[in-house]
Amino acid sequence: MTGDDADEALLLGARDPALDPAVRDVLSGVLALQLAQRRAMAVFTAALGLTESDVLALALLVRHDRIPVGELAGRLGLTRGSASLLVTRLEQAGLMVRVREVADRRVVHIHATEAGVAAVSRVRNAFVAALAGSLEAPEEHLRIAGAVLRETADRLVPAAESATAG
Repeated sequence: MTGDDADEALLLGARDPALDPAVRDVLSGVLALQLAQRRAMAVFTAALGLTESDVLALALLVRHDRIPVGELAGRLGLTRGSASLLVTRLEQAGLMVRVREVADRRVVHIHATEAGVAAVSRVRNAFVAALAGSLEAPEEHLRIAGAVLRETADRLVPAAESATAG
């Protein structure tokens, strides 16, 4: 059993014979892509001396301009303490800054600096180039696959929440 097989079996039981074969195939493919994406991102982030969490935090700031540390923690699934350490590290690296609210000095928002935006862009561009270079299917198939994945993603969290409610 390879490391990939062990990850697959351990994390999602993608080889479970009780699963519908089509669901099992999709599950296996999604997990394989997810693991490959994380490995590729680790290569690109490490080249900049960053972690995946660093780049995800910066990407959130690029997208939302400014957010409180507590919200950053929630969006990344970190404790407030871990998020604060991450912000401190990235602030020391010149990739983000803390700004206190004028109206309420207890509220601190964080912003990506130009260097932080540039780091996110470098990782994104490297990842997109690698992904584009690895796709070997007709454009029509890729568009259909993208649509199916987006539609599934839109329904997955609500389905999980529904399954756990009650």
